[in-house]
Amino acid sequence: MNRNIMLGQFTKVLTHGNKVILGNRRNGKWMKMSQECYEILKLAMQESATTNELIEAFEDQEDKEYFFELLQLLYKENLLADTEEMLLFDKNFSVDIAITNRCNLRCKHCCVDSDLTNLSDPLDTDVLKTVLNKVVKSKPKSICLTGGEPLIRKDFFEILSHLNDIYDGEIRVMTNGTLINSENVKQLVAHVSAIDFSIDGVNEDTCSTIRGKGVFNKVLHSVELLKNHHFDKISLSMVLTKENYVLRNQFEELNKELGTRGIARAFSPIGRGKDNKDSLQPKEKEVQIEEIRMMNLDIDDVHICLCGGVFKEIYINSKGQIYPCGLLERDKYYVGNILEIEDLSSFLGSGEFKKYDGYQNWEYLQPDKHEKCKDCDVNLFCWNCLHYLDLIESNDGFYESVCPELKRNFQRIVWED
Repeated sequence: MNRNIMLGQFTKVLTHGNKVILGNRRNGKWMKMSQECYEILKLAMQESATTNELIEAFEDQEDKEYFFELLQLLYKENLLADTEEMLLFDKNFSVDIAITNRCNLRCKHCCVDSDLTNLSDPLDTDVLKTVLNKVVKSKPKSICLTGGEPLIRKDFFEILSHLNDIYDGEIRVMTNGTLINSENVKQLVAHVSAIDFSIDGVNEDTCSTIRGKGVFNKVLHSVELLKNHHFDKISLSMVLTKENYVLRNQFEELNKELGTRGIARAFSPIGRGKDNKDSLQPKEKEVQIEEIRMMNLDIDDVHICLCGGVFKEIYINSKGQIYPCGLLERDKYYVGNILEIEDLSSFLGSGEFKKYDGYQNWEYLQPDKHEKCKDCDVNLFCWNCLHYLDLIESNDGFYESVCPELKRNFQRIVWED
């Protein structure tokens, strides 16, 4: 237990009156204490005191016991660090790779504007295999092949087989589900750990509005094919739009009926979604920030909100460009190109990605640094996804209407005893 006392690399501090919250932005854990206790910890850190020296500085036995237990809890939740030499990225990180930007559908909300305009992909078979070799060498927990529509590549199963041969982690595929058939389903099941279908509706009418006619039944047929081959790790995702937002309960029922997992995703007005923003984007007051739903939660349900970008996940697009996540695939957040990196582990572990302006712009999105959020005493609880903050950072209407409502709610939950 005798260690130097220092805050963890991802530990952030909030204050409110005579109370202080320490929260870990990596694991979501947090702890509230009195300002007096925190000042004692700060003084110990300034004096480079060890835990034993701090405890022995108290004359009263009850104080000794109290701080001993407090320090144990702080270390347990990684709010205090064991060492200054902490990893810059999580060993259990994941990688999403868009192996193509081409797609046989032309969905209205597509954030990467996929279609069949291009007849070929920037990364040919050999280059894509080289990319996968680099990614696998970094030992991620999971790799997701996405697009565009990944199955549209003629070499998809060659690529998938290669990945399966060199990688023993979780392989996921994100697909629109229209290209799975009785001829390829066995090969898919043999090489994939999980599959996520995009469906965006609960029946033919609601799905076709976004994805086109006949897609809904094709997805259901693909789910049935997989189930018949004893494959159960299936998810259905629905991007929340102005039309289908009211169908969330029906979407949950559909997933229960099919034995699949439902995933609701936020609409992003980027790519083709930007062109159709007026007809698709839900009303700001209703769903722009999903945290509104937390108004009925109590303190046991609340955690520090996390963003795994860069530290727990990376996204590689069809050109090999790297971003914190797929939702932040913009020049503003570019942090390198896999084709120019010899060793991905070294690139991430050494913090080389920090030299890019994209990383600095991503850092600016952190709620404790963002200009409009940094002085808020509940900012660490508001943002489940920094993509939301990126979308509304220049939206003064949000900060005038929704933000105060969120703030009052979280202040009630986390600060009131």
